[in-house]
Amino acid sequence: MFRSLFRAAIVAATVAFLLALFLSGQIVNPLRKITAAATRLAAGNLKTKVPVETADELAELAQTLNTMSARLLKLEELRRQLTQDVAHELKTPLASARALVEGMSDGIIPADRGNLLSLLEEIDRLSQLIGDLGELSRAEAGRNQLVMVPGNPAAVVAAVGKRLRPAFDEKGVALELAASLKDVKAQALIDERALERIFENLLSNALRHTAKSGLVRISTRQDPEAGSIAFTVSDNGVGIPAQHLPYIFERFYRVDPSRSRATGGTGIGLTIVRELTEALGGQVSVKSHPGQGTSFTIMLPLMT
Repeated sequence: MFRSLFRAAIVAATVAFLLALFLSGQIVNPLRKITAAATRLAAGNLKTKVPVETADELAELAQTLNTMSARLLKLEELRRQLTQDVAHELKTPLASARALVEGMSDGIIPADRGNLLSLLEEIDRLSQLIGDLGELSRAEAGRNQLVMVPGNPAAVVAAVGKRLRPAFDEKGVALELAASLKDVKAQALIDERALERIFENLLSNALRHTAKSGLVRISTRQDPEAGSIAFTVSDNGVGIPAQHLPYIFERFYRVDPSRSRATGGTGIGLTIVRELTEALGGQVSVKSHPGQGTSFTIMLPLMT
């Protein structure tokens, strides 16, 4: 009997040892993989991935590490692309300014009022581009410190239209504010400055692409069932070909690069519109027909 008990104890100990060895392998091996992946990630290998082979807490940890890795990789790709875009966009105004300065210093180009104004325009373009880039980088990184307070978005939009009207009058483009704007009493959580920047960019964009004697209109509509309000900036300008519409909110995307530079756009105004609209919890959409005009619609949630 003693021998039987001894054998049973030996078998039980062996099974316990093998079971412990198996369980430790189930825990230690994934932990080693996660540790190794974290080490590679810390060393700068942002393409690091940990295989998710189970459905336990270790798998959740591995998935969290993979999510963090993917996020860091996306941010790095954005940084690299932004660096390339900035270098490309700064080249043109800098080259123009340098050519003007060199021509004046060599006596080839007269330092008269016209050429000095041209130089000032290139400097203004650089200043605008740098300012827009700063705002865009903050928006894309989620660092825009929005102050969301209850307010009437229609009143803000109407105020922007009135403030920009002189620029439209100067070019000979009519700016029409729908009568319904002043009748809107709906409240929404908004950051007033962000909303102003959205419509400053949309109206400036419409003005650039609308010829003299053209029309730009701001209208609004409410959807009580959806709990939202929409503002549309429409023009009867040159319009945008359908193949370009999916890309117009991307940084520095231009339908006609030469024309955009001639009209003074930085190429990131619409990107700022998208980023700020989404930061306000809204959505932006566009419709356009070449030769007929373009309409941008901003949809914002209302307070319930």
